[in-house]
Amino acid sequence: MNAPKKEHVVKKEDSFTKNILENVVPQSTFVLGVSGGADSVYLFFRCLQLQNKFVVAHVNHGLRGKNSINDEKFVKNLCKKNGVKFYRKHLHLKKFSEEIARDARYKFYEEVRKKAKAQWILTAHHLNDNIETMLFNLIRGAHFNGIKGMTITSPSRHLLRPLLGITKKVILAKLKSEKIPYRRDESNNNTDFSRNLLRKKIVPLFVNINPNFEQTFKETIHNFSQTNQYLEKDCEEWLKKNTENAHIDLQKFLNTHAAFQKLLLTHLYKRHHKSTKKLTNKHLEEVLQTLKLRQSGKKKEFGPDTFLQIARDPKKSTHYIRLIAKK
Repeated sequence: MNAPKKEHVVKKEDSFTKNILENVVPQSTFVLGVSGGADSVYLFFRCLQLQNKFVVAHVNHGLRGKNSINDEKFVKNLCKKNGVKFYRKHLHLKKFSEEIARDARYKFYEEVRKKAKAQWILTAHHLNDNIETMLFNLIRGAHFNGIKGMTITSPSRHLLRPLLGITKKVILAKLKSEKIPYRRDESNNNTDFSRNLLRKKIVPLFVNINPNFEQTFKETIHNFSQTNQYLEKDCEEWLKKNTENAHIDLQKFLNTHAAFQKLLLTHLYKRHHKSTKKLTNKHLEEVLQTLKLRQSGKKKEFGPDTFLQIARDPKKSTHYIRLIAKK
């Protein structure tokens, strides 16, 4: 009974090696984001087994008093003990939100990446994180691109997530068997935070219905990702064919299927803003309603610093779509 379980755990862990071999240049340097929690400590020790050099970036959010200080000390000592260079940053945010803290954290990671001349920034996101991301995006009304979950790589942001195929259960089992210590964040138990509520209350209900929920959802993520890659290629080809001087032919756009129109808008949004995190299906519907008016000068907000505007080409007597900056 015990042997098959152990073999299954090893098989799941192999996805880490596969993701590293497929994406990391041999002998190159990378940055490892380490909070001190179970996931990042697990990733730290997996990376010690590689031939690559890596440095650690730690962000002290200063939100948990002595616990935040002790997290930093733990990670610093972990690096010192294993001969790994340690970078840290203290955040002093006037206004806190999960999003603001995340943006500040990744900004620091990128600063460290440039300083270390590193290829990638490695984060410890695992399969259960990805399941939560997909469910969260689905609940908030994200379009197709938003519900495909995280990908192994995000090249434009230099992010590599080598643990995406590994479950939290496997991570904790490995740390326990190897007697590897890690820090615990009590705020992860606070169900006032949406993600914690999903993790603690909602996901267990799915597991009750389907005990193989994690593996099933992993396959679903893979299917969504494959489909999205195919559709993004179609969108890119259509835009190349129907864009002239950054102007998109409005009539040709409106002649496409409604579902493809949303995909094209999503692709444009992602191309300009590098992410579709704030793009919802409701907002896409509102943009489409504006475009269908075919009124020159009409515009609709299309991200934090951009409008999508309808303009008229007097030479061709046609309308086109263009992106303009907010003033």
